[in-house]
Amino acid sequence: MLLYYRYLYLCLTIGIGCVSVAKCCADFVFIIDGSSSVGSYFENMVGVVKKLVLDFDFDAGHRVGILEYGSSFRKEKWPRLYLNETQTKGTVLERIAQLHLVSGLTDTGQALEFVKEKFIPQRRNNVPLVIILLTDGFFRDIKHVVTISSKLAAVHNVHLYSLATSRPFSVRGLLAVTNGDSNRIFYQNNATKPLIERLRESLGNFIACGVYRRTSNDIRRAPQRAPADPLVALSTRRVVKRLTTTTKAITSKRLVKTPRTTTVKPFTGKPGCLVDIVFLMDFSTGVLDKREKYIDMATSLISSLKIGRFNTQVAMMRYSGPGRTETIYHLNKHENAQAAVDEMKKSGPLGGTTRTGEAINSALDEFSEKNGGREKAKKILILFTDGYSQDDPTEAAQKVYKNSIELDVVAIDDVDVPPNREELKAIVGNRSPIYTEETFGKLRSRIVDALQRCE
Repeated sequence: MLLYYRYLYLCLTIGIGCVSVAKCCADFVFIIDGSSSVGSYFENMVGVVKKLVLDFDFDAGHRVGILEYGSSFRKEKWPRLYLNETQTKGTVLERIAQLHLVSGLTDTGQALEFVKEKFIPQRRNNVPLVIILLTDGFFRDIKHVVTISSKLAAVHNVHLYSLATSRPFSVRGLLAVTNGDSNRIFYQNNATKPLIERLRESLGNFIACGVYRRTSNDIRRAPQRAPADPLVALSTRRVVKRLTTTTKAITSKRLVKTPRTTTVKPFTGKPGCLVDIVFLMDFSTGVLDKREKYIDMATSLISSLKIGRFNTQVAMMRYSGPGRTETIYHLNKHENAQAAVDEMKKSGPLGGTTRTGEAINSALDEFSEKNGGREKAKKILILFTDGYSQDDPTEAAQKVYKNSIELDVVAIDDVDVPPNREELKAIVGNRSPIYTEETFGKLRSRIVDALQRCE
């Protein structure tokens, strides 16, 4: 017994870790989404972290790392607590109490990469490292999330979990974090047990410093090429299995080719589940420094939607001065979010003056049938501009409303050149607020929430 305690002392003081049958207290890293997207749910996520930390035994060897993140532009200011810092339960809870919403966009892939580079090297040998990401699952860089998660999942004794306390949330995003493991995502649902209890049960052995024995389940396979969408990857494997079984059954039968005719399947879904969204972006000289932020916000919304002919369609337009309104792609071009995002990011600035009224009039035509507009679809025009137009956009805005099109305006709160709120207010009237980089998450949540019942 004396030898065991001497060994345990060495584990804790010099980071040797635990051998295959030693009693191990896991390292926990909590990655907390502090972007504008989560809003009021931020306190709920922090509350979950507090409850779990109260269960830990720091004297026995538990260690905690914390990273709160938002936009990668502010990465240097992301609040953090490293695993190798001196810790007691009191000091960790004190650091948690100091967390506040950092706001901004949602760069989850950057956060996971930060953990991979800064936290992983601090882990102890043969000690489980549990990474729990608390978020709503809506990311603007989901492709990056999938790539980094697959690399983390390949590291021996690293365990990935994701958790959402918000409504709405994206299962697709939660699955991307866990490398497609549906048993390690947690969210609010109609389960008989509260979310925190279900999470505690799943983490029980790590929290209780259970005896760790390496099993075949701990031996990680080499990561495969990261799928663009974990949900698609999971369903594809099931389909392939069914097709393989069917093929074996019919190999002995003679197949006769018959001519086929292709017909367009009519939409039979719920009313309101068809949405056409046109992004109209001011790329004039006055907002050249805001172009990337406009695109970042738009892509964060697109990445949260199910894109397709029988779901949501998106189009992008850019504009500047007289006769300089251009369509980057029409509503009926892209059948998946990633393709729409990629083409949007390639669109360059225009420069010149600003004719917002003229651009809005041109955007009306984008909802026509020839450009992919659907008669029964809910129509939304999202205008990104600072409001300094050389023509009066209010008359054009009235035409939008008369055509039963929702019009939302998004601006950047620039300290040096603040948006012309008087003009922006004249465009939207009392129908909707003026959204900014800090509040864009509310617009995104409103659109996504309305489409949740369609899934």
